[in-house]
This record gives sequence, C-alpha cells and structure tokens, in this order.
Amino acid sequence: MFIPMKIAGLGMALGDKVIDNDWFVKELGLDTSDEWITERTGIKKRYFLSDPDKALSYIGAKSARQALEMAGVKPEDVDLVICATFTPDYQMPATACLIKEEIGAKNAGAYDMQIACSGFVYALINAASMVASGMFKNVLIVAGDVISRFLDFEDRGTCILFGDGAGAALITQAENGEGIFAVEVGADGSAPEKLLIPAGGSARPASEETVKNKEHYLRMNGREIFRFSVNVVPQTMKLLLEKSGLSKEEVDLWILHQANIRIIEAAAKRMGVPMSKMYNTIAEYGNISAGTIPITMYEAYKNNVLKRGSILGLIGFGGGLSWGGLILRF
Repeated sequence: MFIPMKIAGLGMALGDKVIDNDWFVKELGLDTSDEWITERTGIKKRYFLSDPDKALSYIGAKSARQALEMAGVKPEDVDLVICATFTPDYQMPATACLIKEEIGAKNAGAYDMQIACSGFVYALINAASMVASGMFKNVLIVAGDVISRFLDFEDRGTCILFGDGAGAALITQAENGEGIFAVEVGADGSAPEKLLIPAGGSARPASEETVKNKEHYLRMNGREIFRFSVNVVPQTMKLLLEKSGLSKEEVDLWILHQANIRIIEAAAKRMGVPMSKMYNTIAEYGNISAGTIPITMYEAYKNNVLKRGSILGLIGFGGGLSWGGLILRF
C-alpha cells in the first residue's frame, strides 16, 4: 500500500501566557516543584491561552495561515478543513467551520474530529485518502486543544501536564514521490474512565451537580495511561515497520505524541532506536493533545531536522483509549 500525498505546509500557534513549573508552586501553592515535574515528565514549561474571549478557533486559525503561506496556497483554494480537537469552541457548531470563516476559506467544507491525542494522525489518514482519490486537491488539517480551560488546578498529577496550542498541515497531491507507506490505527473503549471529561455530553449533561463535583474537568489515571502508552507505542512502531517493509534504520525521524518524555525514551529503548531520531518538544510546550505532533513537525522542519524526502514516522495515542500511526515520505 502506498498513498500518494504531500504535506505542503505546516504551521503552529500557542497560547499567549508562558507557564513554567514554578508557577504551580508560586501561584497555586501546589505541593510540587520544578525538579519533581521535570524528572517525572520532562516538561519545563507550557503555554496557556489567557484571554477568556478567545478559544481554539483563534489559535487554530493562526496556525492555519502559516501552513497556507508555507504551501503557497490561497485560502479560497482550500477544499476541506478538518479540525482535530477535544476542546472545541462549542459543542455545536464545529470549530472547523469557525476556522474556515476566520481564514477566508470560503469554498471549503469543514468538520471536527474528536479522538483526543490521536487526532492529528487520524485526520491525516482521512485527508491523505481524499487527496489521493482525487476527491479534493487541498485539505487543511488544524489539530489542537485549549486544555487549560478543562483542568482541575487542585489535581497536582494532571494539571502540570497540559498546555494550549494548535498545529496545522496543508495536504495536497504528491509531486516528488511523497506519500504514506503504512498506516496502523486502534481503539479500546472498554475503560474510558482512565482518561475522560465525565460531564458535558449526552451521557451526563451539565447540571448544578456536575459543576459542583468538578465533572467538567479532565480526569486521568496517570499510572494506567502510562502503562498503556509504553506498550502500545513500540507495538505500533513495530507494526508500521512490518507493513511498510522498511527497516528501523531507514526511518529518518520519529515524532510521537508529546505526553511524557519517559514514554518516548521507553519506546526508543525497546525498539533500539536512538533518541537522536525521536524528535521531541515536550520540555518547551508540554502535552497539547492533538496539537503535539503537528507542532513538533513544524519545529523539526524549522530547525532543519525534518527535510524534504525524509522518511518520517508519526504515532499518536491517548483518550479513547485510541492510537494511530503512519510512516510517510515528507
């Protein structure tokens, strides 16, 4: 299987307020420290969107404009906008509709995709399939989250992990052999309580009780999610290599969802891949859920680590529980 497609443009945007690890001690009085957070997660800082009048569509549109500029594609030539997020501006309408309006993509369709930290990979598989089939010429992916609005800042084990931001990718038709060599996706809905926002959906609509009980905040069983991640990531890497027929030496760079540096290190060790091939931005930005992979891709490209023609592996994993990966020629 080979899906011809090209990532013609990349972009990123972050929240406006820098939150370093000391902030949780000085501002919130949490029993934690920079050393504790760094040792357990690899995170040094993250960004929050501080303006209450702005939401995901604002930073999503900023990242989208960058991707279009890099690709040399006009907004009116975008055929479809896909927004991957679990923190949309509203439950309805789709945030993708707001982003396409903001950037002037007047001829585009739009929809949201909610699969949390696997969102960018799933959206990229969707976009690549549509472009390769000839259905569309230009598909814009915006993946990101404003997680700070859904954090319980009394929960030391969770609130330190997340930040706000968005990454964008403009998917077009292949020109020089670009495309996807292999795809692997999976999901396990047997234990959603390991990572979820309990209330706000049709299963548990908002009420005085849900607000009082903080059920609109993200809840995570960190130990279980870590165990899940350190198993599913190397398994996915192995399956992608088998499906693609490529050796691990032939993959120039891996970009994994930026959840915890220890997960990335464990996957590298188990697969025998040097950390020099596991590009990460977790120290700078923390966990931005769907936004971590495209943001890290943008950083790798900007720093000349990711180059045209590179063989790139991407793996997302998280809420659902879900996971997805692919290997492509960039």
